[in-house]
Amino acid sequence: MSNKDYYSVLGVKRDATQDQIKRAYRKLAAKYHPDKNKAEDALKRFTEIQEAYEVLCDTDKRASYDQFGHAGVKGAASGGSPEGWNVHFGGGTPGVGRGEYDDLGSVFDSFFGSKGRGFGGFSGSGPGVGSGGGGAAGNRAQVRGRDHRVEIQVSFMTAVRGGVEHVRVPSGESTKTLDVTIPAGIADGARLRVRGEGHTPHGGGGGMGGVGGAAGDLIITVQVGSHPLFSRVPGSNLDLSLTLPLTITEAALGARVAVPTLDEAVMLTVPEQTSSGTKLRLKGKGIKDSKGTRGDLYIKARIVPPPIEVLDDTMLQTLEKIGQVQPTPRHGTGWPSQDQAED
Repeated sequence: MSNKDYYSVLGVKRDATQDQIKRAYRKLAAKYHPDKNKAEDALKRFTEIQEAYEVLCDTDKRASYDQFGHAGVKGAASGGSPEGWNVHFGGGTPGVGRGEYDDLGSVFDSFFGSKGRGFGGFSGSGPGVGSGGGGAAGNRAQVRGRDHRVEIQVSFMTAVRGGVEHVRVPSGESTKTLDVTIPAGIADGARLRVRGEGHTPHGGGGGMGGVGGAAGDLIITVQVGSHPLFSRVPGSNLDLSLTLPLTITEAALGARVAVPTLDEAVMLTVPEQTSSGTKLRLKGKGIKDSKGTRGDLYIKARIVPPPIEVLDDTMLQTLEKIGQVQPTPRHGTGWPSQDQAED
């Protein structure tokens, strides 16, 4: 664990907002990532930046750090539970203060290794865990390391269809590459967890006075890139929207228009007298997630007038005649008449 002030590492003030901390982290992580920066201290700086962000982006960890400094965010405190866990053994139900564990067994895994149970003896193996019975006194508790947090950028189509991303993470004095599966339909800002690929406790593997060390998890925040045509409908992870430019003729008289989807182009019927802003739906042409559920594609019409340079005198006269017979589209409450407006 670095002894540097985490706020100084990220170059932010102590009252910085989460958005400010996040922006500072992204900028520094990109600058010092070992894949891009070949300076001798790049890996060290990158690790410090990741460590600082991991603490300051977590409300509870940040509060503990602000009050107690580095001692408040160490993997474990003498005589207590690691990283703020409040686990009661013996009678009653164990109470967990914070964290993301699947079940009660996972809580015991964090302390005793693989699938330990009870207190009067348990089976399993792992760092600091004896085999067979013998009671709690005959076994050494295993302390779980801190989670390691990173952000990755994936393309829009990778997020839609799923795929594999190569994620570089620090590993001791070097880095290693992990192949991380991106599930189909993943949302922007979603988090993935890779178990056992986080930090090991300080002195893990027999360190910390003989206390064994289990690695924390790798928490990956996924940022999804944009697409030149499609965008996700707000409030829906599977529905897509597409703006469809139409000529005046197509909008006025109706037409059959080829439109793209995620899979192939399809013919869309545009009704006559379609106005800008009209929404049409192609059912089942949105995003398909890993469970097979599929959203819809919503198409928003946008009427594009013809360039004036392509119109000859006859066409211009025709447009003027149309304007003379077409009722004004600006009517209803709040719209003034032409003679009410000042020049």
